[in-house]
This record gives sequence, C-alpha cells and structure tokens, in this order.
Amino acid sequence: DTAFTYGRPADVTLAGDWDGDGRDTFTVRRGATYHVNNALRGGAPDTVVTFGRAGDEVQVGDWDGNGTDTLGVRRPVGPAPVAKEVRAAAKLV
Repeated sequence: DTAFTYGRPADVTLAGDWDGDGRDTFTVRRGATYHVNNALRGGAPDTVVTFGRAGDEVQVGDWDGNGTDTLGVRRPVGPAPVAKEVRAAAKLV
C-alpha cells in the first residue's frame, strides 16, 4: 500500500494513465484547472492544464485508442470542447 497527500480537501480527484506508461495516476481538479501527477506521490504536479469551465462534467478516457487517457467534458448547455490531450498541453504550459 502507498499513502501520500496530494491536492486540497475541496479538489475533485480523477484517475487516468496520463503519460501512456500503463499505470493510472491522479489528477486533481480545482475549478477548470487540473494538476496532473504522473507518479503515485505528493508534491508539485508534473503538469498544470486549464480546460473547460468550472461547471463542466469531466470524463476521462482513451478516446482515440492511443493508450493515453485524456480529459473530456460534457456541458449541459452550449458548445463544449470535446477532449484535451494532457501531454500536448504540458508543452504549452
């Protein structure tokens, strides 16, 4: 078993294989900002991504079958971005 602290009490926790290494790790959502951690440890995030709006419903999945999970959102009203590649976003941050 592994125990560590990551994120804040009000954060929403998501799990996915963000870097394609075959292991799920955690991301915490704070509003429309996602703090991605590619290892099961606390500390600073590996990547910080802003995506969608604070009220969006977030989905995690391997939408294109490439072995890497990405973020998707569902927005009850109006147009919504479909998916966001976490690794590609890391190059922009």
